[in-house]
Amino acid sequence: TATPAADPPEIAAVVAFARDMPASAHGIASDAPVPIGAPVGVVAGGAHVQLRYYRVGSVPAVVAVSDRPFPMPAGVGTLPSGDMAWTVTRGWVGLYCPNGNVVIAAPVTVGELPGLAIRRPLL
Repeated sequence: TATPAADPPEIAAVVAFARDMPASAHGIASDAPVPIGAPVGVVAGGAHVQLRYYRVGSVPAVVAVSDRPFPMPAGVGTLPSGDMAWTVTRGWVGLYCPNGNVVIAAPVTVGELPGLAIRRPLL
């Protein structure tokens, strides 16, 4: 499905980047996160966002880091932990924002994203 027009530009940029995941991100499982290619910087909604592909175990993922907090898109679910973390699905891409300035996107269910995020590299 298409990204809803209501998505903030920063979120739309992350979803578009995740949908263009290179085949090399789908590969042999590794215990440690493996970066794929160089980081890509974009300006979306006035924010500077660094996007990078990773393979985390056998799962391809995008880690997006912004110089300002990501806005919450429509339809988000919040996690029971009581913090500001949120999840949302756009087509086959699940997005998880564990804190305001990081979004992880991967082709997994939103329930799997927090576990994947724990294994993400520190940027």
